[in-house]
Amino acid sequence: MLQYFDTLTNVSGAALYGATLQVLNAAGSETSPIYLTDSTSEPIANSTVSADVTGQVSFFIPDGLYTFKYSYNASVYKTRSPVMIGISLIEQTTAENAQSVTPTSLDYIQGNALRYGADPTGTADSGTAFDAMVPALGVGQIPFGTYKTASTPTGALSVIVYGATFTGANPLNAWTPAFGTPDLMVLEKQGNDAFIGAVQQSTAFTGSNGSFPTGVTGYGQLTSAATGNDVYGVFAQADLYAEGNAIAFEADSFNYAANAGNNLPPNLAFGTTDYNAIAALLAAYGDYSSQIGLLFAYGSQRFETGMYFHPKACATYGIVVDASANTTTTLQELIKHKTGSQAVQWQGVGTPSSSNNVALYVDGNGTTQWGLQENGTMYFSYRSTGWGTPTGGSVQNDFAGGSATLAQTSAALAKIISTLQFLGLLTT
Repeated sequence: MLQYFDTLTNVSGAALYGATLQVLNAAGSETSPIYLTDSTSEPIANSTVSADVTGQVSFFIPDGLYTFKYSYNASVYKTRSPVMIGISLIEQTTAENAQSVTPTSLDYIQGNALRYGADPTGTADSGTAFDAMVPALGVGQIPFGTYKTASTPTGALSVIVYGATFTGANPLNAWTPAFGTPDLMVLEKQGNDAFIGAVQQSTAFTGSNGSFPTGVTGYGQLTSAATGNDVYGVFAQADLYAEGNAIAFEADSFNYAANAGNNLPPNLAFGTTDYNAIAALLAAYGDYSSQIGLLFAYGSQRFETGMYFHPKACATYGIVVDASANTTTTLQELIKHKTGSQAVQWQGVGTPSSSNNVALYVDGNGTTQWGLQENGTMYFSYRSTGWGTPTGGSVQNDFAGGSATLAQTSAALAKIISTLQFLGLLTT
């Protein structure tokens, strides 16, 4: 344990009587204990000391890495992180020397923006420090504070930001949407993946503890309409400003185990022996039913195609809306359309074949009740049988009901019979 001394002054060097110094852990997330004497029996309350009339403070502190937060008149005016106690100063590293980067403060580890002169009070410009920070380590670190920049680093940018805000003519995050001030943000520009969450499960897992092994978990909770009417567990946005693909969300499944087969519904129970590789799963929980499983909402623009299946994407079924004896759904599918527009269009690819069905209805007993084939022929299980093929002529034209001859009536009836046979309502 070492005794630490500091003098709290303003920019003019005048003592700040009553200013405070609070000691936090290296991450700045909670207080770290400090002591009045070289003994752990006399801790200082709230890990905070006040400057005397000369601006001096002193306390005993164990060796380690810390964050020092300086306040005056109840306002934070400076933050130092990490502060190394009992640890040698970090001289210029090999990586910094190779990039001709000279640290201005050896109190901070390589890659920390404060090591290169960044000002967390937002007073001085931090652009030069940010330029030095990135090539020094490859991944920079910006601790809590406010940073002003007149220009942003050019080229690749990889930075982990801990609750910092950016101001100035060209804020460091000017190219990102306004998401507020996150506790943790990873900025990646012209570089690698910003964030990867990975998990491996190789032992039996029952989920009995209420948790599930996930690479990334997002959670949102809405408890009062007074504080807002939207909350998102996960939000993804991709902006397109040039030719290429901007994809807000992609979910891929990779199956290296065995052929999944087409068993429906899939067995999702713990300990299942099935091979279920599922790209995306939607399920409703809670005390009440949810309103919609998948919603295509209207923004300022529209989708040219709401949902598209690649011709080779599905091996057996394109879409399955399943049902069972316990299904409570009152209407399985509802498709609305504006008058004058088509509700549904079925379109074949290749040469039509009369043996191929466009639509088929099979009842609960497995009996085909009706079908529509590619050549327009329809099949009905209740069709009338015993009809032969009409002989002689058939005609379809204006029929004079009051004066038609027997031959004209026979020709018209032959046309009706052959038409109903083609439609599948009559058969031999």
